[in-house]
Amino acid sequence: MASSIAALRGVITFAVVLVILLIIAVIITAILSRKGKKYLGRIITGCLLIIFSLSLIIGFWSFMGIMGPAQSAEDVASQEQEGNFKDHDEGDIVTIRDTISRIDTKPISNKTYVIIWFDSSGSGDDDFNVTFRDDIRGDYNEKDVVVVFLEVVYINATSDIEILRYHAPGKELGARSFQIYPSLFADIWFWLLLLIGIVELVLGILGWRKKKPEGESEEESSETKGTAKKGKDELPDENALLVDSQDSGSQKEPLITDKEGLPDDET
Repeated sequence: MASSIAALRGVITFAVVLVILLIIAVIITAILSRKGKKYLGRIITGCLLIIFSLSLIIGFWSFMGIMGPAQSAEDVASQEQEGNFKDHDEGDIVTIRDTISRIDTKPISNKTYVIIWFDSSGSGDDDFNVTFRDDIRGDYNEKDVVVVFLEVVYINATSDIEILRYHAPGKELGARSFQIYPSLFADIWFWLLLLIGIVELVLGILGWRKKKPEGESEEESSETKGTAKKGKDELPDENALLVDSQDSGSQKEPLITDKEGLPDDET
């Protein structure tokens, strides 16, 4: 139970940080979209996701892990041999991240247990290994990178020598299947975030490149509107046109209404 709870802590922490980051990115994008700079919001979002995902890829297992820094099987084996896990107390979970070098089975008390060895600690019979009570051979193969959770316990009630629970004489034999899982389950999310960040960054750059020609066309259209407005302003005033028309009418010769002005045939 302790192992499953420990596994969830890191996942929850990772999810919370990711949600906060995405909320910040969405807010920034929304603000910039109102100002017509959506491309800039995408560039910022892409950069944030890339930095976040690269940080997880590089440092998640080294600095955080699921529950404390993940260690190689060799480091865990040396601490168990010394009888002291410096960074862990009894009941704490040790996180191992390593590559499976060998999988074998061993019958114990009419039951078959699965034993796993790791690259860093060797694959000999006497090398460090972890015993599982569940048959996990169908789920894991050699060269798989896995994460294993093991609990630190005292070798007995009167001793302060620390060992791993499933190596302790008289203790429960065999870890459960939920205490091992492929590291890809965590790593794949990091790479997916990196891919999303790259896509957002590329879309933002493309939007910025398209925005520039649009800006130029807008300037041209504004110049055209300015020219049309100027031409409209230069049109003659209606009152001036009316005065001109009256003047031109007064300059016309008056109509001859006198009989004397009529032709001879009409007289």
